[in-house]
Amino acid sequence: ALFSMMRSRLLPVLLLAMMLALLQNGPSFCGIPPWASLRTSARKAAEAASDNDAEPARVLLVVSDDNPYLSESSKAALKHAVNVSSGGHVTAVVLPPADNATDVATLQNTIRWWFNECGLAADQYDELLPPAGGDPAASVADVADELGATDVVVPAELLAKKKVDASLLATFLGCRMIMVPG
Repeated sequence: ALFSMMRSRLLPVLLLAMMLALLQNGPSFCGIPPWASLRTSARKAAEAASDNDAEPARVLLVVSDDNPYLSESSKAALKHAVNVSSGGHVTAVVLPPADNATDVATLQNTIRWWFNECGLAADQYDELLPPAGGDPAASVADVADELGATDVVVPAELLAKKKVDASLLATFLGCRMIMVPG
């Protein structure tokens, strides 16, 4: 009974003493400098970033253009995708326009020409046509997941014209989505 009475009176005093020491000296009163954990976490973040830089990027470019020779918005997104890939692989997902006025084969040839113009070798890029009838955002998210994409580049014009639902796409993507203004 005496021990439990001493413990009940001693415990609050010890807690108060520890809190005062913490307030006066900061967390270094234990012998650990307060910035040590910050340095460790910064070093781990830098190592993780260098590990990510070691593997080549896999970029998915979303193209759906009424102009078979690409609008300025699509060209800007294509150039950005090439820059982001930095030696990796770029896959263009060609979403056929709703009006079917644009010839998809001409659009694919134009995309290939721009990839070559931007300096990509033939083995660094390809194009895909998603299955017909599906939701464009879901199709893009599925392709990104299957390819293991690190980034998905979307022209802002595509989102502004509501050809692709940005919120649905962002919900199902497991990687970064980059919107490029035109």
